Amino acid sequence: MVGVISLFLNICLLRHGPESVPTQTWFLLALIAADVVIGGAGFALLADVPLSLALGTPILGLAVLGSLTWFGLYVRDFGDRFLPTFAALVGCEVLISVPMLPALAVLTAWPIVQGTFALAFQIWQIVVNGFILGRALDTTLRVGILVAFGMWLIAIVVLQATLPPPPVPSP
Repeated sequence: MVGVISLFLNICLLRHGPESVPTQTWFLLALIAADVVIGGAGFALLADVPLSLALGTPILGLAVLGSLTWFGLYVRDFGDRFLPTFAALVGCEVLISVPMLPALAVLTAWPIVQGTFALAFQIWQIVVNGFILGRALDTTLRVGILVAFGMWLIAIVVLQATLPPPPVPSP
């Protein structure tokens, strides 16, 4: 377990690329399950939404991320890099989400600080994803970050268009 955390921490610190991530299917499925549980718990805790919406959001987000990652790798003729790339993206998302969610929950009394903190984590997530995608697509970090930012925007559009808005709390 320590080795897995160390691997993803080194990727998040831009030291190792996705090529060092294990490609076993069970490993990827475990990462996906962890991401859905952590993401679902975060949405349920922070946004106070029903469980179906809280779990549906990370599942749909992962589907969009996986589809766009596969498409980008397919276009560049790097289809064999999909499993380690997607595992790296999901594993780093899990690693970044673990400290982010408790911190955001603690900062609910200060919405401006909470928003700034969430923005900082989101920027870090995009940079890490850009690093991973840049390595996987055999391009520069700058291009990888632009691709990651574009994928993030597409994911937001798909989530907004597909999922119902969260319920508005009554006064």
